[in-house]
Amino acid sequence: MDFKNFISVLKFTSLNIYYRLFIVFNTFENIKIKGDQFGNIAPESYAKWVGRMIFKTSRFVFGATCLSRALAGRAALKNKGYTSTIRIGVYKDDSGKLNAHAWLMSGETIILGNEEGQLAKYKSLMDMG
Repeated sequence: MDFKNFISVLKFTSLNIYYRLFIVFNTFENIKIKGDQFGNIAPESYAKWVGRMIFKTSRFVFGATCLSRALAGRAALKNKGYTSTIRIGVYKDDSGKLNAHAWLMSGETIILGNEEGQLAKYKSLMDMG
């Protein structure tokens, strides 16, 4: 691993840790983020790279969740001046249990949250940002 990639791994791991702790110590009301429709949609190749880096480095963070990954990815994109949206959705499984999930989008591109193709079963409830 070259130095530039090493720095990227450190940066994305730090974002994952920060937003995991942010979720632990805050209520959902405090986590809600203001809409940020200013900025450009991220180029798809860059957005997908950010998504892969956030997802891969979240393995090093105990208790990382889809919401903490989405928040970290949003921060990484915002840092470069790109706009993104965190979408929250739910689905009811066969036993009647309600399951929630968060994913990150830039424009119509899904950046994080569909790594296992799970989004097809979720119904979107709200967008954050």
